[in-house]
Amino acid sequence: MHTLAVLALVGALQCTDPPVPPGGFVLDEYIDQPVTLSDGETTTATLRMPRDPAATCGWPLVVFIHGLFGTQNGPANFARDFAEWGYATVTFDVRGHATASGDHTLWGLRERLDVAEVIEWARASFPGQVATDRLGLAGTSQGAILSLGAAAWAGQPIPPNPWTAGSFPDVHAIVITNFTSDFGASLAPSGSGLHCNIAATLLGSTSAVRFDPGLVADVARSILDDDPALWRAIVEDPQRTPLALVPTITTPVMAMAAWDDYWFPIEPMVEAIEALPPGTPRKLYIGTGGHSTPNTVGEIALRDGWRRLWFDRFLKGEANGIDQGPAVTYSRTPADPDVYLNVQTSWVQSQAEHWPPPGNWPLRLHLRENGQLSAGAPYAAETPATLAQHVASGFGAAELIATEFRLPQIEPDLPRVQLEWKSAPLPGPVLLAGRPQVQLSIDTADVQWQVAAALWDIDENGNERYVSSGVHLVHPQVGPAPSQVLLQLGSQCYEFAAGHSIAVRVSNVLVHEPPTGPLLRYAPTLADFTLQIRHDPAALSFVELPVAGDAAIPYGFSQSASAGCSARLSLVGSASATSLDPVLVRAEDVIPARDGLMIYGLGPAQSPLGGGSLWVAAPVKRTQLINSGSSTQLGACSGLLQFDLGPRLRSGLDPMLSVGSRVYVQYWYRDPQSPSLTNLTHGLQFSILP
Repeated sequence: MHTLAVLALVGALQCTDPPVPPGGFVLDEYIDQPVTLSDGETTTATLRMPRDPAATCGWPLVVFIHGLFGTQNGPANFARDFAEWGYATVTFDVRGHATASGDHTLWGLRERLDVAEVIEWARASFPGQVATDRLGLAGTSQGAILSLGAAAWAGQPIPPNPWTAGSFPDVHAIVITNFTSDFGASLAPSGSGLHCNIAATLLGSTSAVRFDPGLVADVARSILDDDPALWRAIVEDPQRTPLALVPTITTPVMAMAAWDDYWFPIEPMVEAIEALPPGTPRKLYIGTGGHSTPNTVGEIALRDGWRRLWFDRFLKGEANGIDQGPAVTYSRTPADPDVYLNVQTSWVQSQAEHWPPPGNWPLRLHLRENGQLSAGAPYAAETPATLAQHVASGFGAAELIATEFRLPQIEPDLPRVQLEWKSAPLPGPVLLAGRPQVQLSIDTADVQWQVAAALWDIDENGNERYVSSGVHLVHPQVGPAPSQVLLQLGSQCYEFAAGHSIAVRVSNVLVHEPPTGPLLRYAPTLADFTLQIRHDPAALSFVELPVAGDAAIPYGFSQSASAGCSARLSLVGSASATSLDPVLVRAEDVIPARDGLMIYGLGPAQSPLGGGSLWVAAPVKRTQLINSGSSTQLGACSGLLQFDLGPRLRSGLDPMLSVGSRVYVQYWYRDPQSPSLTNLTHGLQFSILP
């Protein structure tokens, strides 16, 4: 543990707080107290604490900071609960909001000074009752950004300014929700992207926040002058973003985020947690409860419980175990939109030491001509797909600002264009846990454009479910147009069901489309462009899904047998080189009493053979003949082909089956009543484990 975390625990252990009575402490509330800030502006703050006498060291203090557009009433329930549990709590109106005077500078130095000065106000106004040497901060969105900033600058000298001097206060624990630590990656992707929500917030006619007029003018100028460097300078201002200081934070950090958060993708938050020094206590939850996501009762209860345990641990010194065990808990996103939107449903949870969980394998599906998404790469050049954007005459930056970046107002002048590639129905479920990515090989003569890719789940009836998306933007001020782009989609934990198809949609704009509704995430490019999406051996385009490395993943599709059978492959047991248990590669739903064999190799393919497809790339190996057994009296498709791969892979005689290899298998069997006289199953891929 690093210095601040140790000091927090030492201080907490040296102070014995009164036990929390059943039903909690009775409170004293000092509501809407005036606070004068060092630049002469004012705000109001509310302090709550138990009416009972505090220990000699005072009540540990937690400051709850509200989100953008909010007021101190937003986190008031949290503040009351914590006061009942034996804390002093403060809420206040952030500069430019509600009762607070002054102009908001978008989480800059002035807002950070305000947080420090409100903390000092609490200490000075309630001497002996408030323990600022046991200080916690908590907040969502804006509140989380300011809390993280307070931890990042904790104990450091205040930068030169016209108002005050000294040092920022030490912070002993933070709990932060739905935020970003990297404003550049979140608000200006590819160096030229413009986050629609922040732009609409700053430039909109109905904003509830009073922003600094100079900031608003600069943002407008960056759009009107098509100057991404100015926009980057605003959002990447080192006085605004704590990114560079995150690796120095020693304050214990609990962070929580949602997969489908429209404002802030989770990746910068995950990267911030991973960048903390090794000894800094950290805890991470990923699931729901973010901007534009459902507040599922069970998930919110978990988050609320964790918040109390974290502060009890580091501000009161309680050994409650919250800082033990795996650092990451993540929930699986329900595939059924009705389940997703029902706040009473439970989400399946998993744990890992890091996100993404270790041991993932990239399941690659290639974008092929005619809209096919296939495990097999193209063998020859195929006809490219064309993505063309046309912007109506007269629709420029001023008109875009007037739409307040709303998709329905933009589309009449800048239509959304989409291309789709879709897989065959999956022969078995596919669980992704990590960050998908899409590589696109592109031919274009244009120098300013953007391309977005979205991952979709399509069921047997054509019902569609958005999963994740990402974007890449090209601007001449940032650099030359690449011939190949790798789009990092948003992280997810999501299962595609058997019988569903995986689809990739490539578009000229990035629209975030979870079941809660579509929202335009980044502003469109205000120029015509044409992109040729290539798929040929020299210029591959594909999607990669992170799947568990120890899972067997089905791919392709089975040939329909003369009896109507459609074989299903599975792996029974673990493909371990050291275990003595069987490793059964099994094909069910095949014709009884037929000879067959298993084919395996080290790569996927998709090449027609007879009436089916060969799903294993050359060179391939074959097993001896196997009979499917059973009889037609037990069912026309009651046969079973099964091969125990264990002895072969443990013998060490086949280099294809060495530890770490990714193996691709399928079955061939005789079907004399079919026109091709044979049958080929779908493919199955898995890794050889130690």
